[in-house]
Amino acid sequence: MAQIGGFDFHTSTGILRDEHPWAAIQEVNYQLMPAADRSRPGNDLVRTVNRNLLAVATQTPETERLIGDIEYVEFAFYDGMQWRDTWDSSAGDNGLPSAVRVRIQPATTNKTNIRLEPMEMIVVIQTQGAATNSTTTASAQ
Repeated sequence: MAQIGGFDFHTSTGILRDEHPWAAIQEVNYQLMPAADRSRPGNDLVRTVNRNLLAVATQTPETERLIGDIEYVEFAFYDGMQWRDTWDSSAGDNGLPSAVRVRIQPATTNKTNIRLEPMEMIVVIQTQGAATNSTTTASAQ
């Protein structure tokens, strides 16, 4: 199923710069948008980044067109047992998925009318358990 709204997440990988003195937390979104060049088939895959998450007024995110001629994009999330087409940590999906699969279907060109195979990438998400301040003591017997 094609993702119309895109894939939205928060990350702590923002780089501090003089012109953007905000924290490292940023909101990133990947989505399909109408192609900048309307003579080309399909849509453009676009990444938007919002660094100023505490702004009082609505901010214009940084937008970057990544690739064109795309028919659809699918995002799937592996929960350790199965692939799911949604993941919402604010609605009960605690933690992160074990992996994310991105499937990109190139658009059919008008000239050749050849349907290309989808491109697929699986990204494994490695997490660490939270450390605690508790200690374990063994009883002497």
